[in-house]
Amino acid sequence: MSQQKGFTLLEMLVALAVASLLLGAVAGIGVRITGNIQKGREDVQEIQSIYATLDMLEKDLSTYHHDFKGLSPWGFHFIKLEEDMGADRSGYQTVAYEATPLAKQAHLHRTVGDELVDVENHKAHIMTASKITFSYLNDRQQKLPAWTSGSSQKGPLAVAVEITDKKGNSWQRLIPLMVRTP
Repeated sequence: MSQQKGFTLLEMLVALAVASLLLGAVAGIGVRITGNIQKGREDVQEIQSIYATLDMLEKDLSTYHHDFKGLSPWGFHFIKLEEDMGADRSGYQTVAYEATPLAKQAHLHRTVGDELVDVENHKAHIMTASKITFSYLNDRQQKLPAWTSGSSQKGPLAVAVEITDKKGNSWQRLIPLMVRTP
């Protein structure tokens, strides 16, 4: 009887097949974990974008001067005091926020320009979400319909913003207006 040392070809093939299955399973788990991490990062970025947008809106509206030019569920246009005005600036800016609703998403744009001096407007894309709407409240906390300056109705005392993310979560903020008279 001869004593053989080592493995037969069949034993090696079986071991290789088992090792391949184990490596495939580990690789599949790694791919899923990497995908979940990436999805988590995208979700965090979307939430940060929503909070940054709400903060920008609140900051702009905190310098609201005295005149809304127009309101609709998709945006508004108003005059604000300019924070850092140079010698060639009037001290007032027009700011417009406009949400463009599309089939499954809405794009929010912000346009800024000088109110009195002929300075080119700057339009910037702020964010994309599933839905972006604005509503406006009067002194009795009632929603105002679409409104334009020159209307017999008083202007809004607060702006309510609602942003819905791609998962259907709704983010809302009520921003009171501190009316400054000229």
